[in-house]
Amino acid sequence: MKVSIVIPAYNEERYLGACLQSIVDHDNENLLEVIVVDNKSTDHTDQITREFNHHKVRLICEPTKGPNFARQAGFKEAKGEIIATIDADTRVPDGWFEELQKVFSNPKVVGLSGPYDYYDLPFIKRTFVYILWKYLGMIAHVFTGFVVYGGNFAGRKSALDKIGGFDANIVFYGDDANTGRRLHHIGKVLFDPRFYIWTSARRLKAQGIARICWIYGVNFISEAVSGKPWTPQHKDFR
Repeated sequence: MKVSIVIPAYNEERYLGACLQSIVDHDNENLLEVIVVDNKSTDHTDQITREFNHHKVRLICEPTKGPNFARQAGFKEAKGEIIATIDADTRVPDGWFEELQKVFSNPKVVGLSGPYDYYDLPFIKRTFVYILWKYLGMIAHVFTGFVVYGGNFAGRKSALDKIGGFDANIVFYGDDANTGRRLHHIGKVLFDPRFYIWTSARRLKAQGIARICWIYGVNFISEAVSGKPWTPQHKDFR
């Protein structure tokens, strides 16, 4: 199954190069393309992307700011059978592509997500937060069946087509839960601890673990129960 990776990018010159290099380092015949969506950046995000043009990477622009606006723009351009969305501050680990292919070999699976691991936290704190995200995700999945972490998600394109792709009406919080909930109506959405991804702890450091758990937890529950997020606004951390 051919995979298209979509990466929303707003002022990501500090992180994007390492993200793209991690994809290049793990490239295989199943990777069709990498689409970086410049989401109204004012830095050198576009220049960094063009440095990787010879590695299946291409740049498109989405002038309306917001992660789901960017994901939807990339989704419309993508040609792969599987659409993966990661964040510009993530890094693909060993086995990520292989686990994706293994899971989607089951035709009933329409969506896949997994936990975050942090490459810029001290070991003890990093381990604690990884375990927290892992088990919170697994527990929530038992009750709802559709846990999705937006910076580490893959969906079957045919299924995403049926639900209209990513809901651009959602500004930030709850966007991933919304995608998972709608996909859950047409097939299996799995949360697989083996399908983890490296990411930065910039938001975690800025807001703290307790506040992050509260905000994301409330918005997940709100999306699951009412079909819309609780928190309308967010703050960028760059």
